[in-house]
Amino acid sequence: MRRAWLLAVVCVCAPARLSAQTDLRALAATAASAWTAHDFARVVGAGRVEVRISGVSAAGPLPSDQAVAVLVNHVRGAEEVEVTVVTVLAVSELSGYAELRRWFRPVGVGGSQEETVLLGFTRAKGAGGNLGPWGVGVVEVVGRSGR
Repeated sequence: MRRAWLLAVVCVCAPARLSAQTDLRALAATAASAWTAHDFARVVGAGRVEVRISGVSAAGPLPSDQAVAVLVNHVRGAEEVEVTVVTVLAVSELSGYAELRRWFRPVGVGGSQEETVLLGFTRAKGAGGNLGPWGVGVVEVVGRSGR
């Protein structure tokens, strides 16, 4: 259901400028690299972030230190195999998203597992209509399967 609203938003809105797409692609690549290193402070940044993980009760946007703690707990006991950027899309000049694919191996368990991580990006307009930097507003972990 959550993925459906994201796709609906993508289909309805006009495409954003190429420069915004490039900025988001770089941000998504940085997030993938940071996730690989379990450096979640780099993934979520300094603002409030909504973290959505199946089985974890939703509490709305969390301060960054709490969002980091939730993500650290989620990956506890896992060794990252690979985290790649699958899709990056600027929905508008103020919002966009990235889909990451995460392959990991639970410690002590043979075989790797796969997860999809969706990142929702936002930015604000400042004085004079200038756009601020992109930030992560949502981290959603969806779908898990073996490999």
